[in-house]
Amino acid sequence: MIWGLTNSSPRYICCVLQPVCCFTSNEYSSVLRSQCHQRNNCCKRSFKIIILCQRKTPGEIVFVGAGPGEKKWLTWAAVKELRKAQVVLYDHLVDKEILKLCNKDCEQFEVGKAIHCSEDTRVLQKDIHNLLEHYYRRGKYIIRLKGGDPGIFGRLAEEIDHIKSFGGKYRLVPGISSVFAAPLLAGIPLTHKNWSKSLTITTGHDLSQLDFKLLAKSETLVFVMATRNLSEIAQRLIENGKSSDTPAAVIYNAGMFNQQEVFGTLKEWASRELKVQFQPGTVVVGKIV
Repeated sequence: MIWGLTNSSPRYICCVLQPVCCFTSNEYSSVLRSQCHQRNNCCKRSFKIIILCQRKTPGEIVFVGAGPGEKKWLTWAAVKELRKAQVVLYDHLVDKEILKLCNKDCEQFEVGKAIHCSEDTRVLQKDIHNLLEHYYRRGKYIIRLKGGDPGIFGRLAEEIDHIKSFGGKYRLVPGISSVFAAPLLAGIPLTHKNWSKSLTITTGHDLSQLDFKLLAKSETLVFVMATRNLSEIAQRLIENGKSSDTPAAVIYNAGMFNQQEVFGTLKEWASRELKVQFQPGTVVVGKIV
């Protein structure tokens, strides 16, 4: 005979000895016990089967920034989290050397949305949500490893909203974003007291979402996910009032051993005089370049 669980089931039943088997429900971990004997103030009783009900230990989700490239750009806080991980869900561009910091029993899943992947093989955002919830309910210590900083163009808010929807808890560990690291590693400071008192950061992935009249007025622009649309971006900035002689640089594979910088002007990028490489890159536009 096995007793079912309800919301009114007791949290604990007397004192117990040997476990027989375990099973779980949505809210409880239940352990089946075979005997109940006298302990301290307990009455003399004997039960063939009882159930000890206790709340299941929930998992933990930690969003961690992997930095702009190689392992050396990780923060110490990120390293400590990775060493504790039981499950890691990592983005496509994360350096695979970073994953070697995890213990040998850690489960690892690439969940990045690589552009070159087909629709059939690309991981959907809802799949990431499902994985986070699945392992959280199993009580796992989950690291959601995102390139750069988790909070910058990483769909962090969507994943947090889903965690909140099932009552989960999470923590955030910042990382070094390529938005700031790439220009600096190429020798470009993003601010200057005369030439760059303001900074605009945006993506170049979907140009229909951008206000080029407003962008053209910005002193310094940083685009991420923009290399495929760079020629059109340059042309539309010129059309909306930005000087065609405005300097513009692309930093490819920032923070990696194969980092490369290409410097030019908006006119050169718009006319395709400078060849665009279809690989990860950060674009900086302004006199500061």
